[in-house]
Amino acid sequence: MVKRKKKGFRFPFGLLFLLLFLAIPLLMLGSLSSISEDLPLVGETQRMNTDAAVRAKTKLSDLRKKLKSEAQTETIVLSEKDLNGMVAVAARAIHRLHGEAHVTPVEAQLRFTLDLPENPFGRFINIQAGVVPSDYGLHLAPVYVGQSEIPGPLALKLVETLLQAMMKDEQSSAILQAIQSVDIQGDRVTAVFQPLPNLKQWLKPTFRQVAQQRAGVSPERLRFYFAKLCELDQLYPHAIDTSATAYIAPLFEIANKRTAAGASAVKENRAALQALGIFLGSPRFERALGHYRTGELAECRERSKNVVLAGRHDMVQHVFISSTMQMLGDSEISFAIGEFKEIYDTRGKDYGLSFSDIAANRAGVRLAEQLLNPASAARAQAVLARAEQEAAFFLKVSDLPDEMPQREFERRFGSVDDPRYHAMLKKIDERLDRLPAFQ
Repeated sequence: MVKRKKKGFRFPFGLLFLLLFLAIPLLMLGSLSSISEDLPLVGETQRMNTDAAVRAKTKLSDLRKKLKSEAQTETIVLSEKDLNGMVAVAARAIHRLHGEAHVTPVEAQLRFTLDLPENPFGRFINIQAGVVPSDYGLHLAPVYVGQSEIPGPLALKLVETLLQAMMKDEQSSAILQAIQSVDIQGDRVTAVFQPLPNLKQWLKPTFRQVAQQRAGVSPERLRFYFAKLCELDQLYPHAIDTSATAYIAPLFEIANKRTAAGASAVKENRAALQALGIFLGSPRFERALGHYRTGELAECRERSKNVVLAGRHDMVQHVFISSTMQMLGDSEISFAIGEFKEIYDTRGKDYGLSFSDIAANRAGVRLAEQLLNPASAARAQAVLARAEQEAAFFLKVSDLPDEMPQREFERRFGSVDDPRYHAMLKKIDERLDRLPAFQ
């Protein structure tokens, strides 16, 4: 089966920094009892359907393009539906979080409710923040966390403090001063801003630092496993398909021997899995985790397009991009990004949502969970070290519904909240449960 080439995933660092910003007032306002409440501010988030996915991706792509512009000023217009589409995507990635956007003549407002685990204080943390119209600069409405109020100017100062912790002062100042004006008409917010073509470069050091801290692997150990993959790659012809098992089994056999000699199974697995993420998943991870194609590894090829699972290279990418993202983020974010991409794909004429892609994403997340859990790390490592067939760690995907455009997906499975869709996810998870590496 020939599959179209798919774009790689991008880790949602913007979402990460949003959560960090929301965490600052929580820490400053004190105990859980002072910010938790018995009633939610937001009941349910808008469903993440094709319309929400398309709106979010279109607007974010438009913003990214305009930020790179060489014009003196650019303008972006966001409707209430646009904002709710973005909120739906973000909330899908965070368990227990519900959100909604409201645009009124006096404020463009975001509301979030975090459903807390059982505790003696309150069931919910409610957060409300907004932007008010301004002829000059960015002005925030008061931010509410529970019943506690943070005045708009103080909230803006908290944003400034966060940015200064991430980058140079002049860079953080440029970001805050970029917004020239904000206008609200009907349900639409119009912002005029100065482009920031260097924003990506400014944020790169912070992204890299966060990724490396989340990765938790010494550069020496990661380089060791990456070098082993490069050595293995020289053993196989690149003109014909080679199963990913030919790389995975020898790599984890090495990890298994090092573990038997006294090394930590979790640490060895983490390094091996990250090396696989760079080599088989996406070279983009190398930019975040460190450059390893240097010195004697400079000739190590960047894209291993002939390495396959179930006869498909895109399955390899899905598995190891998802497993690496699981290490750098968490399972909900990893799955939500993959799910968002599949829902967005349903709008295309030549392709659509593929449950095989979703299955491979879930396999990658499960692989990382098993290899990095101290209770299962050694056993999963041993299974992979002995693997002779893909069935040791990868499920059957050939009979799963694939390439469904929007109308077909909605006719057969409704939405991502529909019981029929969840039944398919359950079917995939049951197949994963039966694989030796995940038992």
